[in-house]
Amino acid sequence: MAEAGIRRSAIISRLIGEGIVFRFFDWSSIMISTEDVLPEKGMSLPKNLRCGTSTAMWLATKFGFYSIVQKEPADESTAAVFHVRARLRHDLENLLQAARLRKEIEEWPGADYRYRFLGTEADVRQIMACLAAHLDYNNFKSKIGCTADQKKKLDAYHKVWSELARVQR
Repeated sequence: MAEAGIRRSAIISRLIGEGIVFRFFDWSSIMISTEDVLPEKGMSLPKNLRCGTSTAMWLATKFGFYSIVQKEPADESTAAVFHVRARLRHDLENLLQAARLRKEIEEWPGADYRYRFLGTEADVRQIMACLAAHLDYNNFKSKIGCTADQKKKLDAYHKVWSELARVQR
């Protein structure tokens, strides 16, 4: 099992490093909503995958639950900004520590995700590589159930799993 995880991690890291567009759906803890990860500049996503003008994903990981959105740059000379958001501050602290990033966590009390940090495309690539490197379990919900600071999310993850299973049928 560990060998498969290492191979999977190496493949994902290589894809991220090469900037190849790829998709995950409910695969070893990474759940991403309808957008591809970091589409290449100038590339247009198919209409059925677009949602407004931003790229968005949800990540359910052993470190926490995140929503990452790409905000459009103000003009062509400005790089896009990614908002890495979480409902719980410690989820972002876990992620920053695991990914070895130094970012200031901001609190936006009126926002649907209270905590966030702003990052670059390179930061998001580093986060994705980190998450792939830390796939060390064979059942996501079991891992959450025995992870002290994530345990209280287990019921919510069971509900998501159940709803997606219902859609699958």
